[in-house]
Amino acid sequence: MEEESTSDAVPLPPGEAAPEHSDGAGEGRREASSLGRVDGPHPGPLPGGEGEGLTGRMAPLPHAAPPKRSGALLLRCAAAFVGGLLAPHALAPTDAAWLAFVASVPFWVALDGAAGFGSAVLIGLCYGYPSFWFSLQFLGKLGPLPLGALALYQALFVVGIAVLYRLLSRPLQPRWRPILAASAWVLADWARENAGGLALKFTNIGLALDRAPVMIQCADLGGLHLVTWLIALACAALALAAVEAVRRNWRAASRILALPAALWALNLGYGVLRLAPPEDGPALRVAIAQPAKLMPAFYSDSIRSLGLPAEVRLYRELLDGAGVDRADLVMLPESGLSADLVSSDWLRSQASGLARPYGAWLATGCHHLQGKQEYNGVALVDPRGELRGTYDKRHLVAFGEYLPFRQQLAWLYKSYPIRPFDVTPGTSLEPFVAGDARLAPVVCFESMFGGEVRRSARAGVNAIAIFTNDGWFDSAQEARQHAREAVFRAIEHRLPVLRAASTGYSGLIDSRGRWVAMAGRDESKALLVEAKLRQPRSLYHLLGSAAVVAPCFAILVAPSIVRRVRERARDRDR
Repeated sequence: MEEESTSDAVPLPPGEAAPEHSDGAGEGRREASSLGRVDGPHPGPLPGGEGEGLTGRMAPLPHAAPPKRSGALLLRCAAAFVGGLLAPHALAPTDAAWLAFVASVPFWVALDGAAGFGSAVLIGLCYGYPSFWFSLQFLGKLGPLPLGALALYQALFVVGIAVLYRLLSRPLQPRWRPILAASAWVLADWARENAGGLALKFTNIGLALDRAPVMIQCADLGGLHLVTWLIALACAALALAAVEAVRRNWRAASRILALPAALWALNLGYGVLRLAPPEDGPALRVAIAQPAKLMPAFYSDSIRSLGLPAEVRLYRELLDGAGVDRADLVMLPESGLSADLVSSDWLRSQASGLARPYGAWLATGCHHLQGKQEYNGVALVDPRGELRGTYDKRHLVAFGEYLPFRQQLAWLYKSYPIRPFDVTPGTSLEPFVAGDARLAPVVCFESMFGGEVRRSARAGVNAIAIFTNDGWFDSAQEARQHAREAVFRAIEHRLPVLRAASTGYSGLIDSRGRWVAMAGRDESKALLVEAKLRQPRSLYHLLGSAAVVAPCFAILVAPSIVRRVRERARDRDR
């Protein structure tokens, strides 16, 4: 294997720090060190030598200019900060998807050749903090301090990427470093997704490609994480190739770009093949109602119900206005009806009158009580008003549906009463069975997490049904990002996704991740769609995130293992 020329290969005197790639002082230092040492004092520093004479490093003179390394680090941090400002614009509301391929390039350029771990930490913070600060602006109602703390917490995962890359990349040839960079990025995203009550993944860069189906069909192999890996690979390769191009090392630059280009060509070819066959399977006729501003309670943190009769009348007007005459299923959003349909037969019979004229089953979100415990759930009611299934949300929203460490932090919550009681998480994974349809019910925040949806989808289903209410954010940014996740859930399992949202976006996504019908943000509208029921068939459905996370972890530990094996072999040869 031929070695590329890098600055890491330059021998240095004992105790001398490695020069930055970006400054021009390196050559001068090498020339000075090659002359050897001269006994006796030297009258002064060499011109332009940063206070270094032939005898080695001298103490800085009073009022001397700061070392160039400080200026180089400042430039690196500034470059990373610019990348962090660009990254959120790849997602909603700007939706400049092409930025996903270039926003992190300054971050990788700044990180490559960073002097030490301290520099890597600063570069990671300079990229991560502005990126998350602007990406999470839909949480602005929390106030600047909580939002700043959340952005800093998320930025720590980027710091982890920077430190891992700084620790593991030096022994590698430049052509292999993009693979390491992409693997570290995906592992950080996976860690953010599995951080318990603080899990948050609205900012995954793979989401930027939701409107480019041909580029994301590989999600059925490794989920959203595989799409993210390919994007991070391309970004890191562009950055390292640019560094080599500045040095006029065109051969090394071309080698760095070769593997990402080949993998992206394969990815596009795979996308074309997967999109070619037509959708097949028996049709499920579904009417989806999105009330939006017709129900002001969806835009408020407090419950201001219209009352069950008024709600039923409102939905009937939406469905009749859309020309719905017959349907197999009527879907309403999370908290679509204010009545407890689980506990009351009379209320359930009243609600079923909404879908009965269409000969349809009714699936709607509704809160319900069991003793003193409240659940955020979904009820399935047949045309006769019988309760045929319930599903209670399992992945709750911290501070929105429960308070973490309520008992331990009782003194704090007493001063700041955020929520008087907690919603109880559900445990059941039973699908909704309505005729030929076997639906995997998913409530709101759960749809953000591929692992959560996969647990429901593995219960023998032929479609995914998402019930959500994003109105209380009052933000098109959050609603758009949330809807993007549903596209990847469809591809990951090769199942149609039916989405009923209170304020948008509602509709049908086919098994290739394409919106067949959509009701936009704040649009009061009903849709009549036909979902093609099918059995899930994908590698991701079988293995989940392990299909990507396990290889990424192996890539990170492989350089250390190889290095130790070589060191032991050299020791034996001696």
